[in-house]
Amino acid sequence: MAEQRESKLVELFALWKNTSQSGETYLSGNLGNSKVLVLKNNRKEQGDNQPDYRVFVAPKERDQNNGGGSKGNEEEDI
Repeated sequence: MAEQRESKLVELFALWKNTSQSGETYLSGNLGNSKVLVLKNNRKEQGDNQPDYRVFVAPKERDQNNGGGSKGNEEEDI
């Protein structure tokens, strides 16, 4: 059997790669009761002091049918 090492890293959440209707790639996932969205920073051209990506957090939309969280990993178009 392969030896497993203990890691000091703690996984907070996982992200999935998606493509918007305009063809832009973005990452999305869930963190507790929030939706996480990672977008490429299109303002990077304005200077090197700008970040490469920006992370946004929003409350999950409630499913009208069962009052639960979001519908799996389906994403609305940005």
